[in-house]
Amino acid sequence: MSESKEPAAVDPELLAIAAAGDAELAGQAVMPGAVQEAAPGPNQADQIGGLLTMGVMMAAPALPFIPACYTPEVIGNISTAAAAVCEKHGWNIGDVMSPELVLAVAVLPPTLQAVVMFKHHQAEKRAALERAQRQQVQQGTDAPQTALLPQLPAPQPGPVH
Repeated sequence: MSESKEPAAVDPELLAIAAAGDAELAGQAVMPGAVQEAAPGPNQADQIGGLLTMGVMMAAPALPFIPACYTPEVIGNISTAAAAVCEKHGWNIGDVMSPELVLAVAVLPPTLQAVVMFKHHQAEKRAALERAQRQQVQQGTDAPQTALLPQLPAPQPGPVH
């Protein structure tokens, strides 16, 4: 039989003391007996959903079928279920969101897109060169088409060792 773990009730006096200390640190006037409710933190399911959405965006350039598999509805279902597991085990996804991870999440999607675009660009260049070579063979010319080849500077004579 599983036990329901309710969060322990916090003594209102302790909340008032903590609020007064926070207000004093922030340079605000301290109102005796005033308890300020803390702003609710980000929803665990929303955080997980955001990470999954970013993962789909990162994978989409290389795997274009991924967004069709991981629709917003599917991501919502997964994040809600994952949030329940996190809550059960006392995990907090916000604890692992370091500035380095946020940077990686911001940098990876355009970097992956650039890699995919580079590969596509290289394939187009290679196909153009192959078409030009086939065309030369069909026309019966053996001379290389220098317009498609990179122009390198002529070697300079140097000292002989």
